[in-house]
Amino acid sequence: MEWNKFNESPREYPERVFENSIAGFEKATNGLAQMSCTALNAVGKMSSHLHNEFQFIVYLGSQYVPSYKLKVMTFGYNIELAPIVVDLEDSIYEEVTQKRKGYQEKLRANNEQEFKELLEKVFKSQRFIEVVTGLMKIASKGKK
Repeated sequence: MEWNKFNESPREYPERVFENSIAGFEKATNGLAQMSCTALNAVGKMSSHLHNEFQFIVYLGSQYVPSYKLKVMTFGYNIELAPIVVDLEDSIYEEVTQKRKGYQEKLRANNEQEFKELLEKVFKSQRFIEVVTGLMKIASKGKK
């Protein structure tokens, strides 16, 4: 058998899509709030309720309020880089989907564009905005 040459997938890593989506966030909060995206280790994967090979957790917090952080979402994907399975914080899920979140209910982005659109909905949700602005208020007091 003769093999044709393989080319690397043109798909972007979902964690890079996420990082690009939050570019400018810290500046928009005057450095009072930050988001982090961290790869889960084996123990974290067992407790995430995702069944993907590659998994990440996203937190919202502030260096000035070290006692607080909100788990915004976890997301994961397999070797094909899509679909991307997203487990949102309950209130954000309910606002974005307009339905009550069931046990271990997740969203699915079938491609990079759908993932970008979902992230935009999350970051424009009232719940996310309220948490960010409240965190900024408390962080500004802690910064002094």
